[in-house]
Amino acid sequence: MPAGPSARAGAACARLGLGVDLDRPFTALSGGEAARASLAAVLLVRADLLLLDEPTNDLDGHGLRTLEDFVAGYAGSVVVVSHDRAFLDRTVTRIAEVEPRSHAIVEWAGGWSDYARQRDEARDRAYAQLAEAEARRRELTALLSRRRTEARGQGGGLGERTGGADRRGTNALRTKVRQTARLLERNPLPEKPYEPWELRLALRSTGRLPTPVASLTRVVVERGTFRLGPVDLELMPGERLALTGANGAGKTTLLQALLGERELAAGTRHLGRGVVTGVIGQTRSGYDRAEPLLEVFVARAGLLPEDARTLLAKFGLGASHVGRACASLSPGERTRAHLAELQARGVNLLVLDEPTNHLDVEAIEQLELALAEWDGALVVVSHDRRFLEAVQPTRELALAAR
Repeated sequence: MPAGPSARAGAACARLGLGVDLDRPFTALSGGEAARASLAAVLLVRADLLLLDEPTNDLDGHGLRTLEDFVAGYAGSVVVVSHDRAFLDRTVTRIAEVEPRSHAIVEWAGGWSDYARQRDEARDRAYAQLAEAEARRRELTALLSRRRTEARGQGGGLGERTGGADRRGTNALRTKVRQTARLLERNPLPEKPYEPWELRLALRSTGRLPTPVASLTRVVVERGTFRLGPVDLELMPGERLALTGANGAGKTTLLQALLGERELAAGTRHLGRGVVTGVIGQTRSGYDRAEPLLEVFVARAGLLPEDARTLLAKFGLGASHVGRACASLSPGERTRAHLAELQARGVNLLVLDEPTNHLDVEAIEQLELALAEWDGALVVVSHDRRFLEAVQPTRELALAAR
């Protein structure tokens, strides 16, 4: 006899480590647990077409593998919007790109790596064709200039030379001028290949870091029925610490304990003297407010309004954004505001909790480049496999699932 809806829902939740308490309020779940609950709902879908919008956000390794296996074995069609490059490489067979300038759809065969290679090759070909066309136009322009000069010189003596040979020579030169001009008209320059807006992030650390930068000693944190600890942690200058573990293991809670954002049930925390902390949290709560973006950014970044406008514009937040309420911005726009703030403030300890969520790939790659040059301390939580590879953590702290 087929299982009922509750039994199937319980099985899907259990498969993802969520237990079978289906009466538990959704608002009581952590970000990762909420992501797994949403994935459990996807696993129950019986449809011919499945639409997934950023399905990997907040999923841990087990959830990612479960989703990848599900999509790979799905009998119907799947359309997915995702900036998770590893996920796209493992699951899709075709990529449709919305060309930003024309809004046309350009299709590419294969996964993300295939797309990136073909896109770069196509751009290289387009630039080569543009260079060839520019060289051809320079040749024709120079030829046209010479022939016009010759025609003017020949025509300048017509008042004294009226013979038929002179007229024929002049007409021949004029014909060559017209022919060259027509050739120039028939060889217009092709459109320059589209280069998308590119975030150029430059992170600078301020001041020499103390040793240790920050520490937790026998720290215990309690949140409802959840208990984390005791935890001992020392973060050293220049260290890149990755916090890993299953959804619900307490990674965000540990970050909050380190930052002093959560009360400790036991133990002590210490932040070194001169440490300036920059944070990108999972919820991007710093810009989830009713006040205008410019007002909030000026207060947080410590800049004059005009300087703030200039910097925000470099992060793709222009005149149409700065007067809007922060809460009306998309998660990606709020993330870019956080990145602009980090650049403005100058920090020496970065704490990043799923920083790639809601960012487009170009912004993610720029963040990776900026972090490659970063010489301060870093603590990061991320389930983006390509991002973690680029960050190259010097140490990993794995939290066991509760």
